[in-house]
Order: sequence, then structure tokens, then C-alpha cells
Amino acid sequence: MPKTLSIYVTNPEYGVARDTGECSKEKEIVGTLMSEVPLLSSLRKLYTDFRNVLKGGCPDRLDTWIEYVQSIGRKRMDRFCKGLKKDILAVKNAISYNWTNGPVEGNVNRLKNKKREMYGRCGFELLRRKVCLSQTG
Repeated sequence: MPKTLSIYVTNPEYGVARDTGECSKEKEIVGTLMSEVPLLSSLRKLYTDFRNVLKGGCPDRLDTWIEYVQSIGRKRMDRFCKGLKKDILAVKNAISYNWTNGPVEGNVNRLKNKKREMYGRCGFELLRRKVCLSQTG
């Protein structure tokens, strides 16, 4: 149930039928919980604010968000913020730029899979030929 609850907390549209707009029983239960437990609604707000910071393209808003979260004084959220601060430059660059290393990681993954396929067979020369002559890239 905690995993399902986290889905409902982080995604307010989850559990609503797109065609009819009807809410599922779970959605109604979570709605009741959200109104009775202020912690859940504050976590939803923190989550949506953080998501907006990441997608907003303005890295300076991240510092404001971190300060606000740390002022709340929740232990796990403080730990999350400390983790962000350790690599703050990379996080801010991810907010600022639309670049990704996905294609590079894809090629590395493909190469490692080929290497695993060949485990125990011949050596580097055969692996090089197999990679160079591959139809998929």
C-alpha cells in the first residue's frame, strides 16, 4: 500500500478515468487521507514544486526550494537536500540544459551486452569485429 499511496500523492490525476472522469475507490480514499493528514498534502506540494523547478529551466529557483524544504525540518527531506547540495552544479546544469548522455549510455549498454554474449570466446579481436560489423550500430 505505501507504494500505491506514493503514486497517488505524487500524481493527482492518477485513478481518474480519462473518458468518464470517474474516480476509483482508491482515489477517493487517498483524497480523504490527503484532507485529514496535512503531512501528505505538504509532501504533494513539495513534490510538485520540485518538479516545476526541474522543468522550469531556472536553476536559481532550486536554491529557494532547498532552503524552504530545510526550514520544514523533516529528517528525510533534509537528507535529500544534502544529497542535492553535494552535486548542486550537476543538478543546476541538468535544469539549464536539455542535453543528455542517453545515446552514449545506450552505446555502452549495447557494447556490454555484446561482451556478455561472447563471454569465454576468443578475445578482443573478435569482439571488435562483431561490434564494427553489427547492423544495429
